[in-house]
Amino acid sequence: MMEEYRLEGLMPLREYPVVDPFARNCPWGGKFTNDIGIDTEAHYHMEALDFLQKMSNENRKFHIGILDPPFSPRQANETYGGEGANLYASDSPRLRKIEKAISRLIVPGGHVIKFGYNSNPPSSGMELVEMKVLAFGGVVNDWIISVWRNPNRTLGEF
Repeated sequence: MMEEYRLEGLMPLREYPVVDPFARNCPWGGKFTNDIGIDTEAHYHMEALDFLQKMSNENRKFHIGILDPPFSPRQANETYGGEGANLYASDSPRLRKIEKAISRLIVPGGHVIKFGYNSNPPSSGMELVEMKVLAFGGVVNDWIISVWRNPNRTLGEF
């Protein structure tokens, strides 16, 4: 059974559709998990942007998006190894496209949980709900976990 992790104010993961384009072996995304590594337990094995585009083309919407790419060259190399291992960590324009793509899939009132070295919003207009710092100590960089809410919007606000 999946262990439930919950930040304050966030919906329980089991009750709402979740999408995770960098899932590896994490089951939180249910059947909407993806990882470019074919040796993972993810349901899809596509480049993250292609996976999110597929979800959009299928008119899928989610209450929670998990955005946890490898965000350092070391982490990318440990995760994917070999040539091209730093696919996401060094390509910030590509990562910005992924952040915007996942944000477009989130319903009004839904959330994006973002892991990384910065607390930048995944897309303009999203509201910061909560932020935590995971401190490892020593020479290991801290991780920032930020939760962003897609606010309810009306056409008149655009």
